[in-house]
Amino acid sequence: MPAAEAAAPLLIRQARESWERERDLASVRRFAWRLLEKRRSGELSAPAEELCRSLLAQSEVLFADGAGTAAVGGAAESRVGELLRRLEREAGQEGGA
Repeated sequence: MPAAEAAAPLLIRQARESWERERDLASVRRFAWRLLEKRRSGELSAPAEELCRSLLAQSEVLFADGAGTAAVGGAAESRVGELLRRLEREAGQEGGA
């Protein structure tokens, strides 16, 4: 079913685009949890799952530091963005395989 195969990469792209627009950690966390649900149905690889878990861990650190949904900056912002880009690349490799 092609639509199901595209669901995880589409969700990842939406998460990255949302982060680039809004820098909203709560939104990123919701996307990450939705992606982890895709793992159960086989739509997400183990490396992509690990990136999702890293993304959740990074966001937990930022929430603990009081960032919440406010704009974050510096290294923390770069780390979240990099994890989303890596996740998107991983999903692209899965789709091309």
